[in-house]
Amino acid sequence: MVIKFSKQQFETFESDAADRWDRETGQSLLDLYPSHMASLGVSPDQAVAFVRTVREYALPYQVTTKRDTYKLVIIAMSLGAHFPHDPRFAQAVSATLGQLSIPQDRRLILLADHVANHLQECWSGKGLGAIGGELVACLQPALTPEETLDRLASRHPGIVRSVARQAMLTACLAQADGYGLQDPQHRTAYLGAAAIHGVYWFDNPLMARLRQIVEDTENIDDLCQKLAQFYEGFA
Repeated sequence: MVIKFSKQQFETFESDAADRWDRETGQSLLDLYPSHMASLGVSPDQAVAFVRTVREYALPYQVTTKRDTYKLVIIAMSLGAHFPHDPRFAQAVSATLGQLSIPQDRRLILLADHVANHLQECWSGKGLGAIGGELVACLQPALTPEETLDRLASRHPGIVRSVARQAMLTACLAQADGYGLQDPQHRTAYLGAAAIHGVYWFDNPLMARLRQIVEDTENIDDLCQKLAQFYEGFA
């Protein structure tokens, strides 16, 4: 007897396998980084949604193996779920993932090398809690988004290089408009957090708790207090 499968059945098999991988990988992140994920307030469903987001970005770049897709997920933990759209990484993405004639495993190695250099320059030996505290300090004297980006960049030159600063500023302010953020302090908070967590971070499933803080807190003093408490969790 010959068993035949329709195209729809094959697509269902592939979808089920992808969903299963998303769930397993999401749980793997929670197991590997329990303290970090707990400080972010990430649920299992949010971890799965994050993995799915990154996997869908991988497909246009012909990154299809589990091993290389997993590497991309780990990279996105540092650069943000939507890092392929981040102006700061446009050149690196084009020079690595975008070179489709190069085998995917080699392209991931090249991208990982860039990410390692970026993180070393960006964090300057400080952790997420310290840089988050610097963002809060920018809100208290009511610095503009431009001033906030300049201050963060002056203290952490790798966080956004001068060549990408205007593109980053323009992109983030447009995103703030799209998310309905009109209050100056909320726009500044969005931009500063984008420099830390990546563009479109409101749509990063790992950042749901931080998004809620920014969206739901109207008073600037309360916003600073809640952001400070959030970033203290990473000290």
